[in-house]
Amino acid sequence: MGFAVMLKAFQHEGKFPYNSHEVPEAVVEYVARQVDVPHEQYREFNWRSRNSSYQRQDIRAYCGFREFTRDDAETLTAWLSQAVMPRAFRAGAVTEAAFGWLRAAGIEPPSAGRLQRFVDSAQKQYDQHLCQTILERLSETQQASLDGLLAVEGTTDLTEVEGGDLVLRGCALQQLRVNSEKRGVESVAQQIEKLRFLRRLDVSETLFADVSPHVLVRYRERAATESPSHFRAQAVPVRLTLLAAFCVTRMAELTDALVTHLIDMVHHINVRAERRVEKKFVAAFRKVNHRAFVIIRL
Repeated sequence: MGFAVMLKAFQHEGKFPYNSHEVPEAVVEYVARQVDVPHEQYREFNWRSRNSSYQRQDIRAYCGFREFTRDDAETLTAWLSQAVMPRAFRAGAVTEAAFGWLRAAGIEPPSAGRLQRFVDSAQKQYDQHLCQTILERLSETQQASLDGLLAVEGTTDLTEVEGGDLVLRGCALQQLRVNSEKRGVESVAQQIEKLRFLRRLDVSETLFADVSPHVLVRYRERAATESPSHFRAQAVPVRLTLLAAFCVTRMAELTDALVTHLIDMVHHINVRAERRVEKKFVAAFRKVNHRAFVIIRL
């Protein structure tokens, strides 16, 4: 009974169940009816016995599969890093792709924990390669400008200098992270100055032209939460890539925020204007012509 369940599970999933509880009871009962054996015998099957190991070998040979090797680990990791990581946009997508690759190659997957280590290794390889590529695209001036975001000078207040340009005192990165939800001209002016400050860094969005949007978002989220001290402890390629990703995405966010602020301000102005017009109309309607003559007659 255990052999039959393992065979059908391997044909359907491309891997063996890890224990008897992984197979649904309805599936066990269905297979038991097919082989005309009481389904209770399935629970008595010893998954770690020598006989079970021999049965796995027979099932692999019958299905045209082989066991996972160290060379397969290197090939799988490289394939995930180059072909899957750049486009995988949801949790579990990389693992699913790994299972698909192994099944297509006729290789029995390793354990879940071991496979996850290969996925993590592929993620690390992809990030290292991408960070090194971005670093090579940055000029020395751009690198210095990005590192300047972590420099601490004076107070932590925003200060305007002559010409309307903004100088960020303290850690510029922390100031640029701050969002202004207040309505008004002052809030819009602050957002505009932040946008001008970022544009002076000369970090164009074309820097990540061949990078998937979900990867850029992942880097931006990481840059938005790490402290300046953690940034300084990072390797140069990682630090500058995270800062560049933050600047590129932050410029887009500030542009969207400015549009939202301006639309809100125009709407607020229109509402106030409409209220003033309504008050004038109401006052005109309430006005009574020849009011003095009516009072005399009364």
